[in-house]
Amino acid sequence: MKTLKAALWLLVLALGLGAAIISLPQRADARNTCQVEAYDDDDDGEDQDDDEELSAEDKKKVKITLEQAKAIALKRVPGTILDAELEKEHGRIQYAIDVCDAKGILWDVEIDAVTGDVLQAVEDDDDTTAFAPSRRRETWLIT
Repeated sequence: MKTLKAALWLLVLALGLGAAIISLPQRADARNTCQVEAYDDDDDGEDQDDDEELSAEDKKKVKITLEQAKAIALKRVPGTILDAELEKEHGRIQYAIDVCDAKGILWDVEIDAVTGDVLQAVEDDDDTTAFAPSRRRETWLIT
């Protein structure tokens, strides 16, 4: 009877320890972490970009759903989607998707919202660094 109690206590202890280990957050390191920077020159909290306004007519032209665009982007760059939005840039309606790959590299993927073609899939070169240092800078660490 004593050995049965001891065995049960060991089992409970092992299960508790296992659950505690599983629930610990994953260690953030350079191999699985993307650092995302956004720049904002006013205090309204919105990112600055050169996107054009989407009209109701533009939205009617869209043939690819956001979910389809995300799937296309992940086929091109496997990883985790951090942000995705429909936008009009240079007269073209497209999805802009940020993907963090397994190495922690942030990718900009653009999908044509009408055809589903991949317009670009490039490592984020952090082109926002051209902003003057006086502008507010926010940094998020995504793990």
